[in-house]
Amino acid sequence: MTEFRAAPLDSTARVVSGVLVVMLVVIGVVMWTLAGPAVGPFVAVLYVIVLALSWAMAPRSYAVQGGDLVVNRNAWRPFRSPLRGLAEMSEPGRMGLRVAGSGGGFGYYGRFRRSDIGAYRAYLTSRANDIVVPVTTDVGIVTVSPADPQSFVARVSGR
Repeated sequence: MTEFRAAPLDSTARVVSGVLVVMLVVIGVVMWTLAGPAVGPFVAVLYVIVLALSWAMAPRSYAVQGGDLVVNRNAWRPFRSPLRGLAEMSEPGRMGLRVAGSGGGFGYYGRFRRSDIGAYRAYLTSRANDIVVPVTTDVGIVTVSPADPQSFVARVSGR
């Protein structure tokens, strides 16, 4: 098994993630003040759960294991699908419409749709076109953002 670290979060994902964490504090304080101690803690706990799940599902690393693409996440079960090879995709960092998932909080992951390629999955920490690698799997196109995209492409290509 060859494992590849995910690229660092790009500036947009860092800002969105920071704003989400700050909002946790602000929403908790505002709800406590406006709704009182009966509702404020409930809303704060709910927000913490959503924030924790968002972090847990974010990609941590990628692996090519036994012919499968494996996306390891921070604290969620890995995504795994048989890998067919590299995919053709213009502007792989352009996300399109988010159907389900995260649009910047701890990364860009989930299901997306673009008019030129249709539905696809993304497990990205950076949307930089020189970092995003689109691959074809049994579930369709999946985009990943390894810290070393050249080595990842070489591994997928069998070089």
